[in-house]
Amino acid sequence: MGARITGTASAFLLVGMTASAAACTAYEREVYEVAKAVESFRETAHFSEYGWSSKAPYSKWLSRIRQLSDDEEQARKLMISHGFIPMEIYSVADEFRTAGGLDGFYKDRDKDIKSLRCK
Repeated sequence: MGARITGTASAFLLVGMTASAAACTAYEREVYEVAKAVESFRETAHFSEYGWSSKAPYSKWLSRIRQLSDDEEQARKLMISHGFIPMEIYSVADEFRTAGGLDGFYKDRDKDIKSLRCK
């Protein structure tokens, strides 16, 4: 019986996660796409060497993060619903670049960023 309850609870959790992923706003979707892109390069040697320099391909992502941050109303809503603002994507990536890893504070920010799921 306990396994059945767990299975039912898991099904509800999975349905809830799918529903929340489908319910992303256009703004959340943009933040999600930027976060995924930055996550794909933030630990690379190339990013570690060039960082956010205007001569590196990563500066366009910093510009996009800044644009998303400039929409203060949407950033505030993101903070309330997901626990982070777009500039924290930059902060976490830059911490990887400069420190070579994440301490507890940045691990928590990274976890918040990864909580946003859009399809």
